Amino acid sequence: SRDLSEMPAFSRHASQNIMKPYAVTIKRDVPAADVEAIAQRVRELPSTTVRKSLFGGHILLLSSTGSALSELQQDSRLVSVTDLTEMPPMDITEPNRDTEPKKLRQTQPMVALGGSAALLPPWSKPWKLSGEYTYGMEALSADVVHSKIGTDVAGQGVGVCILDSGLDINHPEFKGINLKGYLDFLESRSPIDPISHGTHVAGTIVAPLGEGAINRPVEVGSGGVVGIAPNVNLYVGRILRADTEASVLDWWGSFLSSIDWCTNQLASRGGSEKHMVMNLSLGGIYDRSSFFD
Repeated sequence: SRDLSEMPAFSRHASQNIMKPYAVTIKRDVPAADVEAIAQRVRELPSTTVRKSLFGGHILLLSSTGSALSELQQDSRLVSVTDLTEMPPMDITEPNRDTEPKKLRQTQPMVALGGSAALLPPWSKPWKLSGEYTYGMEALSADVVHSKIGTDVAGQGVGVCILDSGLDINHPEFKGINLKGYLDFLESRSPIDPISHGTHVAGTIVAPLGEGAINRPVEVGSGGVVGIAPNVNLYVGRILRADTEASVLDWWGSFLSSIDWCTNQLASRGGSEKHMVMNLSLGGIYDRSSFFD
């Protein structure tokens, strides 16, 4: 038997009959037959509608009430039943809240790979762009690594999945990149990026050496900039939009579906990638009450 307080969904809302978005998570080692049996049991609960089934049925997104879901309290096959309104999908800062400004953490200069010279922070001395290598790339010793192995090798054999605001596939920095997959989890459209953040992230990773940008800062050379690993196999999922109109269930559905899509590219799950790195940039300032309405 499991105490109600052990499950996040029941700790504060067990006595309420208000319809809310929930996530039911089933343990990974539960057999497939039991997973389906649990799903069927959830579907038959009063006032409950399953909206999405993810990760082979191990995560169920649904609309229900705390009182209806309390029937699951004794099922030891569950990890949790979570009220998604109590688990913000982003790092939300309440508007108009007084907060002390964070102090910048002093970091030690990074020693370049294969050398002994320390690369000092850009504000500590005059710093100039070295060809296509920005300060960030040099801080990571990308220029040293690239000189040793070549940009045509950097990232080879590794899949990278960016879950962000999309991708501007027509950007001149992306000529010749290994775009293996793109999926829009919001509108089922071809590659777009209304916010441009996903494009920025992709460029930081895969921008090839020698491909320039049309509108570039004056300090950037004619070749634009180069990414940290231009030869990775790139997958892009669009999950972030320019507004906050998505409901909690829609947001979590897109978010979890995109992770499922990324991991499905692994050879161990029927895909072609031996290794997969996922990048998610989540954060911002939102009105909590309007976001959950």
